[in-house]
Amino acid sequence: MSLRRFVDKFLSIGFGRRPKTSQDITPPLVEWPLPEALPIAPLKPADQFQEKRRHEHWEQAGIQVFANPFAQSEIAEILGSAHWFSPEEGDVKDGKYCEVTKEDDTKRYIACRTLVDALQRAEGSAGRGLARLRLVALNCFEYTDEAGKLFRQFEDELGPPMAAMGFARVLLAENHPKRALEVVESARKRGIAGAALAACQARMSFACGRVSDGVRLASEAIRSLPDPLWMPADHFYTWGLLHGAALASRRDSKLREDVLDAVRSLPGGEHPAKRALACANLAEIAGDLPAATQFATAALERSQGDAELLVEVEWVMERARGLAALVSRLNQPLTSMDTRRVALNMKGWCLDELGSNPGRSTWRDGDGDTLILTVGTLDGADTSDVGALRTYCRQLAESHGAGLVEAKVAQGRVGLMAQLIYKSLVKPAFTFTGVQIVRLPKASLTWTVVAGERGTTGLREALITAQLMKQGQLTVQAYSESWAQDPYDATYRGVDRSTLRYVSDDPSYDGQFPTHPLSKVRRLLRELSSRPDLGLVVPDPLT
Repeated sequence: MSLRRFVDKFLSIGFGRRPKTSQDITPPLVEWPLPEALPIAPLKPADQFQEKRRHEHWEQAGIQVFANPFAQSEIAEILGSAHWFSPEEGDVKDGKYCEVTKEDDTKRYIACRTLVDALQRAEGSAGRGLARLRLVALNCFEYTDEAGKLFRQFEDELGPPMAAMGFARVLLAENHPKRALEVVESARKRGIAGAALAACQARMSFACGRVSDGVRLASEAIRSLPDPLWMPADHFYTWGLLHGAALASRRDSKLREDVLDAVRSLPGGEHPAKRALACANLAEIAGDLPAATQFATAALERSQGDAELLVEVEWVMERARGLAALVSRLNQPLTSMDTRRVALNMKGWCLDELGSNPGRSTWRDGDGDTLILTVGTLDGADTSDVGALRTYCRQLAESHGAGLVEAKVAQGRVGLMAQLIYKSLVKPAFTFTGVQIVRLPKASLTWTVVAGERGTTGLREALITAQLMKQGQLTVQAYSESWAQDPYDATYRGVDRSTLRYVSDDPSYDGQFPTHPLSKVRRLLRELSSRPDLGLVVPDPLT
């Protein structure tokens, strides 16, 4: 691969040019709702991108070994192809080496100085853009003074806001989200302000898993408009991150309040109809029907005859009215309810008519797993206190001789509800039970999902154990001490340790094991939070 092709392939994300200031710098709003939410999960750097490591022998010899700072190992391969040797054999004056892991997991070492100098020489033929990567390398290899000098050159060329945002974006592209966030935070602490910089900080906060901070900063960015540096990409990402956070808030009551606080801060003053419509959508996603109706009404008043916008506003208002009517309809005593009326509409599940009655209905699928809906009196699953809810769920699991896997508050069609999963062991197989409790004004509806292991058992646990040990993230001692424990109280010993939550039970592994019963239970709980028409359990007052 030529150096030019290398530049084209790996350096597509740049600092960008300073946009020309125009009379109208308010960009058009993106179409709403967005086709899909932007991800809000934190990035997970691969092993070779983590912090520098030291070997005892190398430390004694004054040798520092740094991880490859680039997401593409080919960068170091191309620039250092003639300078590979081991730290033990080398005689680098400053003792700094870069460890590069190849695709076959073999490791090679290049002097950090050699890599930096090669990047600088390549700027002559490949262009100034390569200085972006040299700044990343200088920063990661702790050539602090040199990195500071190069960054100040970018500030002189582009201005402090563009330099900070550009460097942060390159760091993010090279899988250094934490350092990217530090760069933007440092600029803000130095008094550099603006909507675009706030939007950049929001994006880096989301990448680091600081979602609440990201929500706050995203709303700050939108409130701070207009901004001459604000670009369409900023607009898309900022609204998109709020959209993603609103979706995630359905399963996180604290995040839900953060999202709603941010949304309520946006429509103040004179704002276009599309902004009010976007706020209505966000509020509706997060489950605040009065706010959704309020923002939709504001959008309607500002629509100025925009036919397309009017259709969207009407959709939001109709949905809000429908949900309000559903809540009112469910304000009935439990004696008026019949669980057999619920339209499940989930493929593969059939109602057991003989085994069902008004107070309890059962569905079964081809795997032999079960779904149960019961109606009863109000219980202790209080969604207003997460700590109390976890205690309640732990006690519920313990009453079945089971260990709690997770307990949380989720957003359903009729408001907040409690969700929990616990597991029990009948050797050699685990059975996972998911429970979703919908509290109504005069009763409660409880979904129970039961799925068990069949055939070969223990594959998820064995494969994740091997994977984590290979990556160095799990040791024999850590396995013995913390592989199995209550998710919220490491000292809990109320049930047999074999039934406590395993590290492999984390939802991040569900994608690797889509047919595992725990993955299935989580998937079904997500569907049950929105799909069934619970209003059908109560007869229509008009019929």
